Amino acid sequence: MSRSTLIALGAGIASALFWLTGLLGPIASLPLFMAGLGLGTQAATLACASGFFLIWLVGMLIGGAGALLAGIYGLVYAVPALVVMRQTLLRRKSSTGPTIWYAAGGIVSTLTAFFMGLLVLGACIMWTQGLGVGETLSTQLAGVIEAVKTEWTEAESQSLFGRTLLLLPELVPFLPGLFITSWLLMTLVNAGFAQALLTRFGRNLRPKGSLREVNLPMWMSWLLVISAAVALAGPGDLGYIGRNLALVAAASFFIVGLSLAHLWAQRLPSPGMALTVFYLVLLLLLGPAFLLVAGIGIIDQWFGLRHKLGAPGNDQETE
Repeated sequence: MSRSTLIALGAGIASALFWLTGLLGPIASLPLFMAGLGLGTQAATLACASGFFLIWLVGMLIGGAGALLAGIYGLVYAVPALVVMRQTLLRRKSSTGPTIWYAAGGIVSTLTAFFMGLLVLGACIMWTQGLGVGETLSTQLAGVIEAVKTEWTEAESQSLFGRTLLLLPELVPFLPGLFITSWLLMTLVNAGFAQALLTRFGRNLRPKGSLREVNLPMWMSWLLVISAAVALAGPGDLGYIGRNLALVAAASFFIVGLSLAHLWAQRLPSPGMALTVFYLVLLLLLGPAFLLVAGIGIIDQWFGLRHKLGAPGNDQETE
């Protein structure tokens, strides 16, 4: 068995163990990205398959829920990671000689479209069963909160978890979109962190890129416009899904807004300090800051804001 095969298998096992522990769940895709972005698509596929198989095996041993657990892992971590890694490693030779890598904006857009597709698929499955998405989520969430509250002490109800749980009913109109957006952004964070680590140790296959070069394809703008139109004009549950699709689509423009922030910071005397302050404000204001940065990203896509800051219009990387 080759060294690359062993590394890929180990990455898949590590990813599965991260997810099974719960606490390390948000970085469960990191080992997958380390294997794929450092060794190629074959290693990426093997890593994802080994993680999927391990979780299926553990699920079968602890209660016969292997297919369910493995399916969740596959949809949440393995398949999104494969989508990103495949697009990230796409490249072609130009007529002048250098290798042209698939655009970073295309990677973000492809992943966003994948998540939007999952949201539509989930809604269609519920509709075929005669269930409304918003109404079902509201009812189920209310039942969970009531069941948990009966077991709470006063201290637990005032804890951060308790206060957050009590706020969830207010977020039901955007709950699927919020969940999928956080899932999308975490996938991209793990991919970026893996690429940075591999670059640091000289193991990266794709050359070092720059966040300020993200530029979305035009079809991403149409997805946002169509989602917003459905949200405004769609009746009942259709409008609910449109609203959440628009939120997920906005996440890709949020990435563009971040790229502009990085571009702007490079023009200042202390770029690192400027970006530190920017991300602290982003964390403190979260919701409003997300909308503001996404709005800046939309303006850039439609009116070419980055050109005024001296950025290139094409984010393809060459070597």
